[in-house]
Formats: sequence, structure tokens, C-alpha cells
Amino acid sequence: MTVDKVTVRDSNGREVEAQLLPVTNASLSMRNDNVKLDLGNHPEGGLSYWLAFSVSVPPVGFSTYFVSALQAG
Repeated sequence: MTVDKVTVRDSNGREVEAQLLPVTNASLSMRNDNVKLDLGNHPEGGLSYWLAFSVSVPPVGFSTYFVSALQAG
């Protein structure tokens, strides 16, 4: 699946500014090594982007965010 755009919304439906950041070879290698340590094998499939967005979380509790992806052609 190729993703052109990602939309992030908070629990009230307001859009949250977000960006897709390309994964570097160094961070991909580190991620794969950590998954292998946790699961005992390398992850299936490739990781192309990190999703980054700023959120607010109450001191005691949680916040819910919804991520929607628009697939390319």
C-alpha cells in the first residue's frame, strides 16, 4: 500500500497537524534489530515512513487520536 496523505483527528474530530517522515536506513536497521530482540525474528514487510504529530495528554488519563490514510491511485 502506498500512502499519499495521512489525516490525524482528535476525539472531537478536529484535524491535528501531522507529517510523514521518510525512514532512514539507520533507523530502519535499529527498528528491525529491536523487533528481532522482542519477537525472535525480523519483521515482515518494509517500513517507509514514520508518522509524527504533537498531542496533549492529561496527567492521569489518555487521549484518543484517529489516523486515516489516503491510498495512492
